[in-house]
Amino acid sequence: MAYTANSWLGVKDDSTNGLFEAVVATPSTDFWHIDVMIKGDLVEDDTVFKDPEIIKEVQNKLNDSLKDHPGRIILKGQLVDTHLMVDDPASVIPKFIPHSDYLSFHIEAMDKESPVEEARKLISLIKGGTNYRGQSPRAGIAFNPGTEVEDIKPLLPDLDYVLVMSVVPGKGGQKIQMEESIRKVSGLKDFRTVHDLQFLIEMDGGIKVENSQDLITAGVDILVSGTGIYQAGIDPDLAVQQMKTVYPGKKVNDIVPIASDHSAMQVKKDIGEVILEMGKAYIDMGPPPLKSADFPLYAAKVARLLSKKRYDKGIVSCTTGQGMIETVSRFPGVRAGLILNPYHAKMTVVHNAINCLVIPQMKDLDTPLTRSDVKAILEIHYGSTPPSNPRYIDRVKMVGQVARRY
Repeated sequence: MAYTANSWLGVKDDSTNGLFEAVVATPSTDFWHIDVMIKGDLVEDDTVFKDPEIIKEVQNKLNDSLKDHPGRIILKGQLVDTHLMVDDPASVIPKFIPHSDYLSFHIEAMDKESPVEEARKLISLIKGGTNYRGQSPRAGIAFNPGTEVEDIKPLLPDLDYVLVMSVVPGKGGQKIQMEESIRKVSGLKDFRTVHDLQFLIEMDGGIKVENSQDLITAGVDILVSGTGIYQAGIDPDLAVQQMKTVYPGKKVNDIVPIASDHSAMQVKKDIGEVILEMGKAYIDMGPPPLKSADFPLYAAKVARLLSKKRYDKGIVSCTTGQGMIETVSRFPGVRAGLILNPYHAKMTVVHNAINCLVIPQMKDLDTPLTRSDVKAILEIHYGSTPPSNPRYIDRVKMVGQVARRY
């Protein structure tokens, strides 16, 4: 899985209105990445984001805009990823906990005599707090190019994510230190595998569409980018989609947007892996790991792309599939089908020309879908031919006609 975090440092207009417009321009992204900089040893300058009030102002502006633009509710599925670049994080963390979904601080800011012990206290402080969603923020450690993975290894079992700085912090638009950064990511990934840990690997600095695939392949889960999105020379939302697309070793035209609720994350992961095995690519439209997530916000992100004809087919998953079907079917041009087995997969294509598969987490009340189930469903679905029988073609047209004004 690969997620994008849009860095507010890359937004030229850092006023409340400017940041709000940047959020509206990129509905496909997963996080707002907010660099909190207070002048000191870690960084040379302050940012306007040193006060959490600006986060609240953008969120309030989003809520106000829903009156005239109700579809923007999908933006509420984007998480707040706060990166503290401050010398004394203990004094700042309590102010940002209420406004953050993910919250990280620098290992370099810890006491030199006992950095691990101090960091553990701050991790506990973060995880013990409550944010605007009524959840505890996810706790992360950030480390600079001059720091090694070995320095944070004792903390990895306690962390939800690790932020690898691939450039000197506090200065946007720098060139990524690619070789060195990938070496560190590989070390983190290997440690995570050997010790069966679940922390995510985030990277910040110099990331753009052209190098994102190398970073995803190396093991980066969250790609932080500002100038690579907002100053890429293309539509910012298209840059987000291209940046977080996972390819099977090469670029392909057949790209599948996928999403789930928080209970079906494993099914979504299996779906992504099977898609790659089939020689296709996928875009994970969320959610990133959360204790609880509102499924309509993520189903809608897939349906929106299908409705706009950005992609031909999408896949969504939740416990039963019912909520996903209700959500995606509200978008013009999206035809969804609940897929319980390979036979369903074939018939929904042949008879109904569906373009959004809804795969439930549960095969029945007691048995979860296995990876082999998912593989069989996708192979049958993508190997089936859309309706050619005039009778079925007419019926698909009728589906769109019967709901019109009588």
